[in-house]
Amino acid sequence: EPTTPYRDIRVWGSVGFILPGAILAMLVFTDLPARVVVNIAIGMAALTCAMGAIAALRLPPGQTRDASTEDDTASHPTALALRAVMKQPVTTFFGTMLLIFMGIAILYTFYPLYLGKLNVPASLIGMITNLGVIIEIGFIMGSGWLLRKMGLRGVMLLGAVCMVIRMAMMAAWPNVTIAVVSQVLHGPIVLAIYVIPPMYLNVKAKPTYRNSMQGLYAMMGFGLARLSGSALGGYVSDTIAPNSLHGLQATFWVAAFLAALATIWLVLGFHDRNACKALQDDRIG
Repeated sequence: EPTTPYRDIRVWGSVGFILPGAILAMLVFTDLPARVVVNIAIGMAALTCAMGAIAALRLPPGQTRDASTEDDTASHPTALALRAVMKQPVTTFFGTMLLIFMGIAILYTFYPLYLGKLNVPASLIGMITNLGVIIEIGFIMGSGWLLRKMGLRGVMLLGAVCMVIRMAMMAAWPNVTIAVVSQVLHGPIVLAIYVIPPMYLNVKAKPTYRNSMQGLYAMMGFGLARLSGSALGGYVSDTIAPNSLHGLQATFWVAAFLAALATIWLVLGFHDRNACKALQDDRIG
């Protein structure tokens, strides 16, 4: 059967991010007590998770292995994936993504606090965050066109540069207008972190360890990088000026620096023409 482009699936993650925020935004402007709104939010989270679990029951079964045609190493897919990660240009790809994920962790952790220090009402922070997600939907749907026009490396560089600009803007000019306008840059960043990498790793991994390769990327990005990025941002903020706007500005300078390092690394060390050509094919992209 024809392969569904990954972007057509991933875009629903963005839609799913927006819908609860939109519903809660309407509840915030009612006369309901704040405690009730929070309880509704937690209840919505539990309900959507339950719906996801039910939907997961309808996912197709995994492919069974043919033991007669496998070698012994195929029974250790994580080891094969690690071996592939340690080869260029995948090593450079993982390294640059580690830095960008650390930077985005700082954004996710401290952006709401930053808006609060700029006297933005708490009831509006969710809607402001959703502005960037709305913009990312357009970039996700247009990712195939961008890959054909700019190539894999070009799209990755676009996201990294947008990350540098976004973090530097908020660090240098702390005001509500900049904080909101910077959301325009969210789309290319999402392509570079969440959309393009799984597609690229699918090209680089063989079927025997493809899932393990994706798992390593998830553990590195959503685990190690997110944890270390948030901790680094918190340390910097507390060291510079605890519980203040100046401390949050310092964290964003750190995020901009991490993204700048990733940009330089991509320019100097990431070259993979074969993968670029494969990803420009809509059947994969």
